[in-house]
Amino acid sequence: WFNLRNTKERCMNIEIRKPQITEIPQLVELCALHAEYEKYDFDKTGKAEKLSQFLFSENPPLHCYIAVVDGEMAAYTTFSKQFSTWQAMHYIHMDCLFVLESHRGKVIGEMLVNKVKDFAKESNCTQIQWQTPHDNVRAIKFYHRIGGKAKQKLRYYLNIQ
Repeated sequence: WFNLRNTKERCMNIEIRKPQITEIPQLVELCALHAEYEKYDFDKTGKAEKLSQFLFSENPPLHCYIAVVDGEMAAYTTFSKQFSTWQAMHYIHMDCLFVLESHRGKVIGEMLVNKVKDFAKESNCTQIQWQTPHDNVRAIKFYHRIGGKAKQKLRYYLNIQ
């Protein structure tokens, strides 16, 4: 738990932790808002079950931290351990980082990234990688502020179905 004061001097209680299985429907709602923010289609159908399966399996391929602010789930990050052939080592791929609009600019994003850094260190990973849309100016400023370095690439995908 963290007790922080924002610019309006209102005290915020921020808890950064893994979600409980009962909170997955709330996580899906944040995922939907994240997709909407990035102008992507998102279908909630079956997402709670799938995320529960991946987050709560014996050796989970996906990890998640949430930020609970004054009892409300206000942000999340999801990430997984990947392998880099060029570096010949594992790294952490941060798939998502999203903070509700009403909670942006209050160090919550940085707190989540720091929690991912701790996980990376515990997992013997020396790098975290992620991406953001080129037009997400606020996120880009945030990532630069916390020391992130950008490398321009196009991300392609191929649907297999």
